[in-house]
Amino acid sequence: MRKGRDLTEGHIVRNITYLSWPIVVSALLQTTVGIVDTMMVGVLGPQPLAAVGMGHFILMLVLVFLIAISTGAQVFVARYFGAKDPEGVTRVVDQSLILSVILATGMMALGLTLSPALFRIMGAEEKVLALGVPYVRIIFGGILFMLLNFIINSILQGAGDSRTPLKILLLINILNVVLNYLLIFGIGFFPRMEVRGAAWGTVISRIVGAVMGMWVLMSGRFAVRTDILRRFRIEPALMSQIVRIGFPAGLQGLVRSGSGIILLRFVANTIHGTYAVAALTVGLQAEAISFMPGFALGTSATILVGQNLGAGKPDRAERNGLAATWIAAIVMSCMGLLFFIFAEQIMSLFTESADVVHIGGDYLRIMAYSQPFLAMVMVFSGGLRGAGDTRTPLIYSIIHSWLVRIPLIYVLGFVLNLQTTGIWWAMTLSTVTQGLATWWKFQQGHWQRIKL
Repeated sequence: MRKGRDLTEGHIVRNITYLSWPIVVSALLQTTVGIVDTMMVGVLGPQPLAAVGMGHFILMLVLVFLIAISTGAQVFVARYFGAKDPEGVTRVVDQSLILSVILATGMMALGLTLSPALFRIMGAEEKVLALGVPYVRIIFGGILFMLLNFIINSILQGAGDSRTPLKILLLINILNVVLNYLLIFGIGFFPRMEVRGAAWGTVISRIVGAVMGMWVLMSGRFAVRTDILRRFRIEPALMSQIVRIGFPAGLQGLVRSGSGIILLRFVANTIHGTYAVAALTVGLQAEAISFMPGFALGTSATILVGQNLGAGKPDRAERNGLAATWIAAIVMSCMGLLFFIFAEQIMSLFTESADVVHIGGDYLRIMAYSQPFLAMVMVFSGGLRGAGDTRTPLIYSIIHSWLVRIPLIYVLGFVLNLQTTGIWWAMTLSTVTQGLATWWKFQQGHWQRIKL
């Protein structure tokens, strides 16, 4: 039996470590699967690689609802758990699951119908379009299971149990890698499905993960449980609160994804075209390694701040947020140094195309400068979300992703004709400004007085 962890007592760094390391390992597993997928698809050529890269941007565009529910649920679970209210935790779990089923239906419809238009907006070539649309449609056919995986993990983490989600994710990712290998290349009696095989590997593994996650919630043996089968009840007021808190976080993901689509459009219009898109796809996948500590510590900051505010300890909540940010900044700066030194070698792991390696190496070296500021964005934003302030990270994303980054991309990339190099520098500079702004907002301390 695994129960949650009360993070309102004890040594701060020890609590951060206890909560964060399973999330780091989980992120490592996710990233490893993404890297392996990218390497497998990369063998097929630049067009399949670009198709999968654009498909990921489309997926993130409509997952705004997933982020909204999971963030709102995690914040409320952390608050109720810190306040020692297990009934409140269960109610949040039940309503989050009901919301997932409702919203998955709409998300599936959007993904199936709008994917061709979105590929065209991003400037996809006809061959990329022909490969990418079936990939995206398969993924969206199984979107409910992806939703359940994500939300159940967030709920368990909100109660301080980050180890159970790790175990589920371990099985999912092993299964995903094996299925991708079999289905992409047609090993043994499996058909050779190439890009579509990568999509089916993802969907099947997520179905298995969703079944495991629901068993965890219904068994009553873990940190949280659901009464949805014994006592099915829709609570519109609580659903509304979950969405109210989580929606700005989801909208923030939409803002980033929308900005990412415009970014891809600019990249596709450089002199390098599809090769530049493939380089960005691989570069983002490689850079995801540095995202892991920032993501993990940002999630930890959400949970730590939420539990400590629920327990009436705002000063301790602030100390947790600051400590988590320092740890993330140090680790991510070290990762940035590795990117700077071994840029081409890292890119060569994913593709044999000399053009993609050169353009992507330039990307990694420039992105290295942004790593400590990206840590500030991720962890301070997590702390603000844990307090229920999901609007500030949204506002800062709008300002820095659209009003700072996009104009800089145009000026540096095309007016000054720096092409992809200018685009990479625009991305880094906008991250620096957003990191400093988020740090300033957290230091103000207004979030400590928010009532859910």
